[in-house]
Amino acid sequence: MNKTLTNAEVCTLFASDILERTADIKALIGDSAYNKIPQSLKDAITDYVFNRGIGTLKNQPELISALKGGNWSKAISLINVDYSIVKDKNGKPKKVFLTGLSKRRLFDMYTACKMYSGKIPADVKQAINVMYRRGIAHMKTEFPDEKSRKAVKDAYNKEVKAWFGDLITYI
Repeated sequence: MNKTLTNAEVCTLFASDILERTADIKALIGDSAYNKIPQSLKDAITDYVFNRGIGTLKNQPELISALKGGNWSKAISLINVDYSIVKDKNGKPKKVFLTGLSKRRLFDMYTACKMYSGKIPADVKQAINVMYRRGIAHMKTEFPDEKSRKAVKDAYNKEVKAWFGDLITYI
């Protein structure tokens, strides 16, 4: 079925999806715990679940515990699933790590860190740097040609630097 959606229809579908993801998160951690989460972290977790699915969050008991227990820095540090599950040639599931997913996780971390007004805890800084380096490492697999990898890396670094400035040790 080829149907062109209006902007209003697209916005309505998106809003519905966000409300469904929010309901999924609340069902998993409880309304009381959800209501205590700072808005920037709610935004990041909602994006994480929107992108990865509620199953990813369900499979991260430490992240669930951090959200329920109010350990915001640990929760931010655990927004770190930067792979997709695909089937190999034999039909067996395997993880494929992707630079773009590392960058999206960095964006989620950036979004969540807005609650700190620039005073980001050391454990979160460390997690951000780890995710950054993972994204760089994934580039070697995704872009074996050095010239194309350099262009991707330059764009990646520019975008990440816009979010985190000198918080990251850039490669």
